[in-house]
Amino acid sequence: MAAEAAKVKLANPKSDFAHIQENIEGRIFRDTLDNRPKIESNYPSTDITLLTLQTVLGWPANRAEVMAKLDDIINKATVVDGVTGEKGIIGYTVIAPRIISELLGRYARADPGFIRESLRRHPRLHDMYRFHLDTWCLGQYYPRTGDTGSFAEKTPGYVGVAFSGNPGVNPSAYVFLWELYQATGDKDFARLIYGANHSSTKGLPHDLFASNHAESQTMLAKLIT
Repeated sequence: MAAEAAKVKLANPKSDFAHIQENIEGRIFRDTLDNRPKIESNYPSTDITLLTLQTVLGWPANRAEVMAKLDDIINKATVVDGVTGEKGIIGYTVIAPRIISELLGRYARADPGFIRESLRRHPRLHDMYRFHLDTWCLGQYYPRTGDTGSFAEKTPGYVGVAFSGNPGVNPSAYVFLWELYQATGDKDFARLIYGANHSSTKGLPHDLFASNHAESQTMLAKLIT
């Protein structure tokens, strides 16, 4: 990296950590913040990307500013029955719930009470994650309206979050739904966790940063039985 910088005579030599950090924060993060059209995408993807960059650059000193912008995002993303109002129930409609769940999961790693507090500030978050449960018929079908594939095609999984048994360093949807259950008392979130994990507690919660795996597995098993 430093050799290439010297070869093309860049102003930043990228010769040590401080210079590399300066390059990333200035030429990638701040440049993106100053040039939103470069990353414009479906709502709220762009807003969340910009919010994430602001958080990385200034947290926790800019917490108040970050929280105000997060409030705006959640208010808009839950305005119609807990979702954005975009059509395509398993397509465009799931964009906001999925990326907001990951975003809240990241903040929760720095602040363990973050998801509970977010629900207190925004009760419609509960509706956001109930929406694709309440519209899921027999655990097999969603109404195929809008840009959602073929007529009467089966959807055997809940689509409000992106479940993965190996999310890498990303927050686990299993952890997120477990926290929703704990904050709301809505046992359907616990049932979703169990069902998405092939009706088993094995391996849960599939998150590198989670603790007390055995305890959460035992609690979930008691809820299900």
